[in-house]
Amino acid sequence: MSLCSRLFYFSKKGSFFLLFLLPLNLFASLSFYEFFKTNHSIMLIINANSGEIIDANKAAQTFYQYTFEEITQLNIADINTFSEHQVLEELQLAKKQNRNFFIFRHQLKDGQIKTVEVRTTPYVLENQDVLISIIQDVTLERFKQNDVLHYQGQLEALVDEQTQQLQEAHHSQLIYFAFATLVLAMTILILLKILKNLKKLKDTLAYKNNEIEHLLDNNAVAIFLANSQRNICKANRRAYEMFGYTKEELMNQSFEMIHISKNSFNDFAPQYHKLLKQEMTNIEYPFKKKDGSIIWCSVYGTRINCETCTNEIIWTLIDITDKKLIQKERENTAQKLELTLEATNVGVWDWDIVNNHVIWDKNLYHLLGYEENAFKVTYEKWQSILHPQDKQKAHQSVQDQLQHGNIFMAEMRYKKADNSWIWIEARGKVVRYDENKNPLQMVGINTDITHLKEYESILKQEVSKKTKELNALNKNLEQRIEIEVQKNLQKDILIQQKTRLAAIGEMIGNIAHQWRQPLSVITTSVSGLKLKEELALLDSSDIDEVNECVMKNANFLSHTIDNFRNFFANTDEKERTFLVANVLETTINIIKNTYDHNFITLITKVNKNISYYGSENLLSQVILNLLTNAKDALLCHEILEKYVYIELFEKNEYIYITIQDNAKGIDQEIQNKIFDPYFTTKHQSQGTGLGLYISN
Repeated sequence: MSLCSRLFYFSKKGSFFLLFLLPLNLFASLSFYEFFKTNHSIMLIINANSGEIIDANKAAQTFYQYTFEEITQLNIADINTFSEHQVLEELQLAKKQNRNFFIFRHQLKDGQIKTVEVRTTPYVLENQDVLISIIQDVTLERFKQNDVLHYQGQLEALVDEQTQQLQEAHHSQLIYFAFATLVLAMTILILLKILKNLKKLKDTLAYKNNEIEHLLDNNAVAIFLANSQRNICKANRRAYEMFGYTKEELMNQSFEMIHISKNSFNDFAPQYHKLLKQEMTNIEYPFKKKDGSIIWCSVYGTRINCETCTNEIIWTLIDITDKKLIQKERENTAQKLELTLEATNVGVWDWDIVNNHVIWDKNLYHLLGYEENAFKVTYEKWQSILHPQDKQKAHQSVQDQLQHGNIFMAEMRYKKADNSWIWIEARGKVVRYDENKNPLQMVGINTDITHLKEYESILKQEVSKKTKELNALNKNLEQRIEIEVQKNLQKDILIQQKTRLAAIGEMIGNIAHQWRQPLSVITTSVSGLKLKEELALLDSSDIDEVNECVMKNANFLSHTIDNFRNFFANTDEKERTFLVANVLETTINIIKNTYDHNFITLITKVNKNISYYGSENLLSQVILNLLTNAKDALLCHEILEKYVYIELFEKNEYIYITIQDNAKGIDQEIQNKIFDPYFTTKHQSQGTGLGLYISN
């Protein structure tokens, strides 16, 4: 019967009565609840703010094993075993993996824990914010998805009683005209009220239809309505988006349009037949998008029957392409892992500690020469096939892991099927604990190390042999080392003596420069005195003047001798605290005449307050060595304007003396060699190659 009311006229004794035969689907507001209640999918309506379960369909009551009254007294947190932290982790993981569902663990009334996939859609129902959740049990098959909400419903007549009363009134022949008029007036009033209610119900129906359309279009899964000829009668927005078609392209088309091929379309036909027999269907099936790409879907079908539709089916399709790819990748990875374990002689074991049940993979049986599952493995059985000398050590290693959480690792011998022994390296770790931190499950691997043990035995024999040979060589080597040490000591003494002689030679040259000018002054003064005597011009004042000049220069020569004598004093002098600037000044005075003679400008920047505890003489020798090298470098490269820069400063509790010249620097190739003994860039007649070595 259509949604439009049918109008009938009856005439009886001049009175006219009009009656409306109201449509059966007048109560369209019941459509969503009818869809919700009769759906085979597990569905809950949850308060979005408090988490209280407002409603649950029959499938949910059956799954969770609660009555309607019991389940509507629960909060969703009462059946979700995840902690708040685990829920947040799952939400982040779903966002990262770009999936539109969540994976939780729900507890049934009998205490069973089920792994479920939950698809939740926020919605406003009767001015209340709710969450409509579709739950699918994926405990055994992780990638199976449950169907989404579908709807069906029917309307019932609202005015049967009024119509019956009117018909009885029309058949009454004893009524007076006045009473008929009164009845007519009352009927008109009733009908006006009915018309008003009818308009209100139509508006409500339109609003509810819009709500359902909105709910379906905003659902995370694709929903198709198909007729008995397997044509698409209706689809939600997600369906068009999933397959890449527009509404106009899919509407009234055969489902073959989204199948991979004609054969695929025909192979899917048995699923229709199941539904027509009131059997449930839920399979994973590949389909084809508009661009030709393949999409895997979890398909759930529900048959609906009403006065306006017969044998129509609601198909719910959930995109599981990513899951299929992950599943395929896992299968490939598992296959590769199995091949790797076989190739490397590695077996895997899993120990249920509470029930004392151990699972071996086939590789572990094969390592011992047995067929897969040749015997039941327990902790006692494992102990029985160990070598007697290894049992206690293996048991203790396991107990340490169980008590302290260390990684179980032990090398032990196993008895094979042919009674021979095989060396095994076992590694394991507890991976699951109860709420009291008691171990529940341990997993690990066993690796065949028999060949390694054989190599180890051979290696030990070889090491023992080589050790004896090495001990014999060591005795001879110790004697040779002692001889070489004595030679090196003699060599070091000669190096020091040669360096000292070279320094003495350098100092003699400096003495010559220091003495040249004062000796020249003395000679000139005496010669002038002699000349005045010969010319009879000599008087006592001349003698006094010459005497003063000679004494002044003689004192300078004596002071110079003292400086050089101090420079070559014993290097084992007692250490003391001294001003570094004084040592620097004394050293510069020794070489200053040589610098002046070679037109080398010496520029200093000295902090005179820096003190140091040590040997003044050794520091002076190092500085003199560096100043001499700077002079030689400037002369070697024939620099016209020759400069040497000396700076003394303190930084971060360290004393720095920097000596720089404007020669060409040290080649990068030899920078790592300049402190080696006998290394020199000078001619053999000019350098020993020991100055920087001794200084360092």
